Amino acid sequence: MEQKSNNKNKAIGGRPPLDKMEKRTEILSFKCTVLERHIINGKAMTAGVTLGEYIRNMAINGNITARLTPEDVKLIRSLSGMANNLNQLAKNANTFGYAAVSESVSELADEIDKIIKLIKA
Repeated sequence: MEQKSNNKNKAIGGRPPLDKMEKRTEILSFKCTVLERHIINGKAMTAGVTLGEYIRNMAINGNITARLTPEDVKLIRSLSGMANNLNQLAKNANTFGYAAVSESVSELADEIDKIIKLIKA
């Protein structure tokens, strides 16, 4: 890591400072009951975000989009792999004809449908 220097041409290193409009400097506070605090904390944890991020997004947008679970990430990665397989099957269909790959395409389409249903559930 680079150290601070008296020479202004040298890089200090680290993360660049945020603009004044981007930096969060204002503090808002509000009162709630213990039960309300637990409910809000639980919703923030379910959404996979910090308490401050949850409250800020709810105040500005009125809703929270939950982060993907590790299981969802795994399913999306497998869809990506299936897309590569589909591209290879399309190439083979163009080369050898659709009849040569029709069964493989049907099987892959069924697998893709199953994964999409799991993600939507």
